[in-house]
Amino acid sequence: MIRSAGRWRCEPESAGGVRVQRGGERCLHRMVQPWQFGHPETKRTCFWLKGLAPLTPTEIVEGREARVHRESPGEDRWKRRSITYAGIAAAMAEQWGRV
Repeated sequence: MIRSAGRWRCEPESAGGVRVQRGGERCLHRMVQPWQFGHPETKRTCFWLKGLAPLTPTEIVEGREARVHRESPGEDRWKRRSITYAGIAAAMAEQWGRV
């Protein structure tokens, strides 16, 4: 969660829920994919935004693979599935860094 002056601004969520309210306030729901930020994979990430512009894709790539969805079972599977892609993190820092 990204906070500003004690109020939330962005709450990322890997699962694609259907939430439209948080604490009685309406939020803007946006989804991004790694392939929009330079990674040839699919893994939807949702952002519940308040006071932030939606992330703008920085590098759309072809050859999309659902690798994360095919992770083999194991003790660390949840860790591997919850990693934030570097391209998405860089876009967040670049586009929201001075908010």
